Formats: sequence, structure tokens, C-alpha cells
Amino acid sequence: MAENFNIRREREKQRRNAYAFEPVLQQDPQQQQFQRQPSSSSRPRLSRLNNTDWCRCGNCRPMPKEKECLCCHEGEDFSEKMTDVDCILKNESFKKVCLDKEILEVVFASRKELLGEGINHDELNNRNYRHIGYRCFIWWVYNRLKKRDRRVIPSCCVWAIRDQFPSVDGDYTGFIDAVADNEMDFVFE
Repeated sequence: MAENFNIRREREKQRRNAYAFEPVLQQDPQQQQFQRQPSSSSRPRLSRLNNTDWCRCGNCRPMPKEKECLCCHEGEDFSEKMTDVDCILKNESFKKVCLDKEILEVVFASRKELLGEGINHDELNNRNYRHIGYRCFIWWVYNRLKKRDRRVIPSCCVWAIRDQFPSVDGDYTGFIDAVADNEMDFVFE
């Protein structure tokens, strides 16, 4: 078994270093003058941390990770939920699907039943309401995601759910990237 692990690890190293010995392109000094100027897309992007300059709906708040600094106006996935509103929070369905305590309780109970777990209503606390609220948002926008396909929820939506079901100590987990199949071997070492 350890032998198989070592073989897999060696193959992974080879895949990562596949281009390690490719020759480097040497430019002729005469050709350098004809090089294009860097486009706006290659300029360094300003940080989104500690500000909301990136927000276009007016309801986002600063987030701890750059990846989480996402406005509902960014990306096509949210646009169909924003017809005739300037922020996804103003869509009545968002309020029903992600913030309504009764709906979230039904989803919680249904999920527990599908997983074959008993329903303990003492488990229903703000942390679980937030978790189910986030999942309901993902189902509402994307219907269903494949295994290990995680999506960032816009800041305005995250904070609406957090405001509805606040943490006692103000600590929140935030977005967690999925673990890839090839990384699973290292997780269980």
C-alpha cells in the first residue's frame, strides 16, 4: 500500500513538473520595441479587502477573504434573479427561500430525513439556520451542484443571512474551498 502511495506521489510530481525543462524564449532586442503595451486585464488588480469599492448594489460589506468579496452584480448566475431590482436581496424569493425561519426548518428536517438522521429540534440554532440559508441560496440560484463544486455567495446575501441569524460571538466560518480528489490522499495521511 505504501508502495502505491509512493508511485502516486511520484506521478503527481512528474505532472506538476511537466514543463520544467521547456526552453525559455529569448527575444531579439529589435523585436522588443514592437511589443504591445500591457492591456488593462494584465494590470495588477486592486485589492478588494477592507473596502467595498467593488460593490455595485450598495449592500455588500467587507469580507475577510478576497474570494468572498463578490457583489450580486458580478456573474451571469445572479442576473436572472435580479430582474427589475438593483440587488438580489430585493427579490422576494430570496427573503422566502433564504431568510424565512419556517422554510429553513422544513429544509433542515427534510435534509435530516434524507440523510437518515433523526430530527432533533434542539439542533436548530442560528448556526444551523445560517448553514441551511446558504445552501438554500445555492439551490435557488444553481439548482444543484456536482460533488466538490462550491460557489461563493455574494457578500450582500451572506450578510443578510448573518444579520437574520447572527453568531453569538461574531465569529463566522466563511467560504471553504472544496478538497480535490487528488488531495484526499494527503488529507488522510
